[in-house]
Amino acid sequence: MYNHVSVHVRDLEKSAHFYDQILRHIGAARDEPRKFSDTWHYRIKGREDFFCVRAPGPEMAVGSGHICFTAPNKEAVDAFFSACSALGGTGLGPPNTFDGNHYTALASDLDGNKIEAVHIG
Repeated sequence: MYNHVSVHVRDLEKSAHFYDQILRHIGAARDEPRKFSDTWHYRIKGREDFFCVRAPGPEMAVGSGHICFTAPNKEAVDAFFSACSALGGTGLGPPNTFDGNHYTALASDLDGNKIEAVHIG
């Protein structure tokens, strides 16, 4: 499958605060104090799955990613979406159900990366 996912951002500290607040709703946390090479690591279910990386220059696209996180329930999806909006992200439509059992919310982070939370069940 995959080892990890990363997004490139312009302002690492501002983005880290954003992701700290939204990812806590799905059980993820920043892995302190392992900041190196302009990267913050986040653990989801005990694994380093998600990295927030300062873009090293214009050759690295900022805001071109799409990541979907698994949420434990519908309430976590709603909390993720609300936190995104409250922290300066952009909601891309309200949370909704599709395929009968996928409850999802899609937003953009501070740099335009598409971030999503989904509960299947």
